[in-house]
Amino acid sequence: MLVDRAVGVGTEFIVYLPAHRVPREAKPPAPPAEPPAAVGHTVLVVDDESAVRDVTMRAIARAGYRVIGASSGADALSLLAREPDSADILLLTDIMMPVMNGHELAERVG
Repeated sequence: MLVDRAVGVGTEFIVYLPAHRVPREAKPPAPPAEPPAAVGHTVLVVDDESAVRDVTMRAIARAGYRVIGASSGADALSLLAREPDSADILLLTDIMMPVMNGHELAERVG
């Protein structure tokens, strides 16, 4: 900033401001990648906590998988017995569950 003054004339202030730069046009965001085709693949989610099970099931379903859920090891075994191709189902289970834990469930399924 510069200041110039003269008696009887007045005072002049010169202020230098940084140049304003016009932002470049932003490129539009890339479209989200399509989830891999998961047609025909099923995931069995087993968790005794319904909130955890529900969130997990929604996330897996958004990825394109068929999802079934069970609240216990016994429920999971019952669901698997009704599935025609239960050997092709991925088991995603909580480990710490009452009565039958995740390890025991996996051994019974496996």
